[in-house]
Amino acid sequence: MSNGIPGPHPRERAPGEPTTPEFSRQEKEPRVPIRPEAEPERETGTGRREQERPPPAIEVEGGLPTTGFPLSTPTQTKDALTTEIENILEQDLGGVYQQLADPEKIVVRREGERAASLIRTLFVQVKVKAKSILNIIRRWLRLIPGINKFFLEQEAKIKTDQMMNLHDRIHRSRS
Repeated sequence: MSNGIPGPHPRERAPGEPTTPEFSRQEKEPRVPIRPEAEPERETGTGRREQERPPPAIEVEGGLPTTGFPLSTPTQTKDALTTEIENILEQDLGGVYQQLADPEKIVVRREGERAASLIRTLFVQVKVKAKSILNIIRRWLRLIPGINKFFLEQEAKIKTDQMMNLHDRIHRSRS
């Protein structure tokens, strides 16, 4: 039997045999039912095993989503470095912050505290990449509704420079 295509001739197929080799391979593979993965277990200090829990679902507070994790409690005291980082973050944003609605103020303040704590953890390192601080600040500033993207970039860069100067001062005083 010639099909007009150069090369080996296709072999004769039995009736009911699939025409494509991919299909025939799929049929021959055993079918395994898919079960959801069990949550990984972790060892606790008491010798018992405990399943890891997923993070809590996102809650809605005042119409805006939050993660449900407390970022800071009134009983926690902030050290001088965290306070200085927060002061740098809030510079030149007082007027914009005052114009926000109350639920938006809560979210911006909470995420600002979170950004300050992230930057604080970066300051422990001897070398800090300015780009990582810039990304944290940008992410926080984008939460402010109606902010001009050029103003956002300018403020993020200014605040990053101030953070890097603060980091340099801290690490120079330690050495």
